[in-house]
Amino acid sequence: MSSLLTANNLTKDFGDKKGVFGVNISLQPGEIVGFVGPNGAGKSTAISMLCGNIYPDKGDIRIFDNAVTADTIYKIMPRIGVLLSEPAIELQITPKQAFMESEALLGKNTSWKELSQNLKLDIHKPIGKLSLGNKKKVGIILALMHAPELVFVDEPTSGIDPIIVSKFSSLLRDVAARGGAILLSSHDLSEIQEVCHRVIMIKEGEVLLDKPINSLIKEAKRKFTINNPDKKLHDQLIKNYGIDLAETSIGLTLQTQDYEKVIDLLVKHECYDFLVENPSLEEMFAEYYI
Repeated sequence: MSSLLTANNLTKDFGDKKGVFGVNISLQPGEIVGFVGPNGAGKSTAISMLCGNIYPDKGDIRIFDNAVTADTIYKIMPRIGVLLSEPAIELQITPKQAFMESEALLGKNTSWKELSQNLKLDIHKPIGKLSLGNKKKVGIILALMHAPELVFVDEPTSGIDPIIVSKFSSLLRDVAARGGAILLSSHDLSEIQEVCHRVIMIKEGEVLLDKPINSLIKEAKRKFTINNPDKKLHDQLIKNYGIDLAETSIGLTLQTQDYEKVIDLLVKHECYDFLVENPSLEEMFAEYYI
């Protein structure tokens, strides 16, 4: 299966250790990939390079098996959807005018009417008079109305109510279902965990990890809450996992990767009053955000 996008050794050095350094990114058909990291990590810079807004100092980008250059980016842009954190949209015109102008540039019919109805957007009010959430809806529709094969989104759902967030997630899944790919940059890690197949984490301009969501969760520590353990079980848990244990008013909490061993130990001692919780991405990535 050929990649829809491959970026190798992307580097953009703004000085003072700001920028992106040696970043590799690939997107396969059917993938939704989360792109996460602290503020200033380089996410927006990387996305700007991938969609041709700025060009790298070093490295290369291939989209649909075409090298991305100033000469080729305009040929492939009709197959790409882009939603930046602060999209540049004319504020004096209405959403309807913006969609019709975009459709004319694309030279084909699009689904802006259906998307506007789905997202409950007032298409007749000047964009400058819309709320932040409705301005975001305009950006979402402009990014998706032409059924793009590759989509870049940067902080798409800040300021949008939860119902619209759910609809937006469904729209991204539709892109993946028809064989497209999405790179989704977001500070909302619950959104990343809900919709993405894989996560790329960047910090200080460098990629720290690139793994499937399922692998991250499998490798992470699970939290056990064990209520009313008898003395033998209590002592055995202390002996085996003392450094990872904490006392509660009625028992113990434990965070460990030894999921099956702990379950076996609890069953052996006939202790069934316990809760096991998978960690959230927020918990798994907390150390990286410090």
